[in-house]
Order: sequence, then C-alpha cells, then structure tokens
Amino acid sequence: MDSVLTTLIRVSLTNCMTECSKRPDCKSINYARHSLYCVLCGRSYDVIELGTNPKLVYVDIRPDSPTPVYRPDLCSGLSCLTGSVCESNQCQFKECVNETTEIEDAIIFGNINAIGDKRLLQCRENFTLAGPDTVVCQADGTWSPFGSCGGICGEPTYPSDLDIKKARIFLETGEEINTTDAQFIRDQTTFGINSEITFECPTATILWSVSTTCINSTWTPLGSCIPTSPVETDCRSNGQCSVFQSECGNGRCRCKTPKSYSHEGDECIDACTTVGHTFQRLEDTRLVFQDDEINYSFTLEQCYDRCMEMTNFDCLSFEFRHDDGKCVISRNNAASSTLDQSVGTTYFQRDCLT
Repeated sequence: MDSVLTTLIRVSLTNCMTECSKRPDCKSINYARHSLYCVLCGRSYDVIELGTNPKLVYVDIRPDSPTPVYRPDLCSGLSCLTGSVCESNQCQFKECVNETTEIEDAIIFGNINAIGDKRLLQCRENFTLAGPDTVVCQADGTWSPFGSCGGICGEPTYPSDLDIKKARIFLETGEEINTTDAQFIRDQTTFGINSEITFECPTATILWSVSTTCINSTWTPLGSCIPTSPVETDCRSNGQCSVFQSECGNGRCRCKTPKSYSHEGDECIDACTTVGHTFQRLEDTRLVFQDDEINYSFTLEQCYDRCMEMTNFDCLSFEFRHDDGKCVISRNNAASSTLDQSVGTTYFQRDCLT
C-alpha cells in the first residue's frame, strides 16, 4: 500500500487509531488483528482499491467519512506540522517521512522510520558509493544525507606540466581515502564517483590549484591555471617595480592605471596592437558600464576561458564576482572606461603581446 506514514507493532486497534489521530497527515489505518500490526496511511482508499482481506481492518479517519470516525480531541486548537505528532498538547517529531529519496543506480533497504531508525544503501553492480551508505531518522523528522552511486572512472590523463597536490579517492567498497602521496594516486587504476584529484599550479599563476572529478565514469575537464602578468611581482614600494610605468599597490607591482603590460617591450603601454594570454588583476574593482556578455555560476577558470575563446571581438578584460560566479566579458578595459569599487569582484585586464 502506498502513502505509508509509519508502521507500529504490538498495538491495539484503539491505540492504532489514536496514533493516527495525533498526526495531521494521517487519513486512514490498516490494521492486522492477529499480529497487532498497525499501518498509518497518508491518504484514504476506496473499496475498489482496498479489495477484501478478512485478516485486516481498514478505518477511514476523514472527518467527512460516512463511516464512524475515531478522532479524539487530543490537541484542541493545536495545528501540528506534517510529520509531527501531537503528544500531551505539544507537537513533536516521532518519525521521519516513510519514503527516503530515491538514489539512482542504488537499492535502499529498510522500512522502519522512527527517530533513530536507519536505512541502508547498496550500489548496483559496476557502480561505487561516495559518502555514507546509511541514513538515520533524525530528531527533527528528517533523514540524514545519503551518499551517491556512480560509474567507475579509469585512470585520468595526468598533465605533464602539473604536479599532483592531493586526492580524495572513493574505492569500490565505498571507503574514502584522502592522500597527498602522488605515487599512491598514480598507482590507482579505478576511481569511484566523486573521486577528486587536485594538481598544483606553477608559481606565476592566479590560481594555486586545479582539480578534476570523477562523475559517472567520466573525468571533468581540468581547467586552466590562469597565468599572471609578468609585471606582477612582490613589492613594498614603487622603487621595487622595475617595469617602465609600473607602481606598487597592495604588495604587487602593476601597470599604472589604465595602462596594459606589453610582453614585447617589457613595459606598460596605453593600448595593445595584439593581445596576450596573461592578465593583471585588481581586487574589489569593476569596469563601469562595459558589459558585452554576462554569465552566472561560473568558476574563475570558466570566466578566463570564456574571455580567451571570444571570436567576434578581442576580450580586453573580464571581471569575476566570487560569491555567485558572475562573469562579465568586455571588449574594453580601463583605457576606454572607468574603474569603480565593487567589493568581492576582481577585475582582470589583459596584457599585450605588442
């Protein structure tokens, strides 16, 4: 029978109906007289759906039911939330919603749902588990999170120019291993779903690391390390910035606004003839009213890649808002517009080849 809220054992028919009356979402009961087995249901059933079974008693608890209704006034004027129970004129949780979330490529074992009860997840053949294989009915009437099942990944393509920094590996048994042992990671031939390998970027990059994750038998793209502008070296004063027309700001050398760095001349210039692949950055800054394309929920790597792949115009700058992944692409930079303060946004101005 569907819409089962919970089951109770070794209770009388009267107590079974009383337990239903305590729950605002209980509409009927099914009661086995010989085994004292009580099933509380979240809906009512008609005669055709019920059929006949001499060993069972069905009671409809609807207020408008034509049959006698047993619903004592236990909590006068008190409206309990779905899933909660009225006890001693107070609403409290005694069980979780009977159905647990279906997990793709998995089987869930268990049919009891009182506070503290557990259910077990088992992945189907050729799938591995990431996360807990057991859920518990918690005191607030909700189930704790399940893990997930997914296809196994083989060995990833290890980039020759990046060193392995760390990995989180899910084995076929569901065991999770966190390690920084690069050789151990390379020795693995299979990786479970959500296994993640992190690589260390070279020193002169905006990001410290990039990662790839096993999602349903496929490794996600690695992403870009995003090279920094050669002008960006550590400094404490302007005298430590050797590139012509550069200055020291926030501990880094950079071209004086609005100039761009030129790889050919190793100097800061007013405008590019051809654009390069490196960027200068200004934290908590944005370009005013020069939005050619706006994207949301991007990573910094995706925003950088989007700027680099533009074909209908040269992307001269982009800005990235870190809290929501807002990525703004522009054919302009500070030389043709103005910069404004924007907390949480980093402005990237593209360098020049010439």
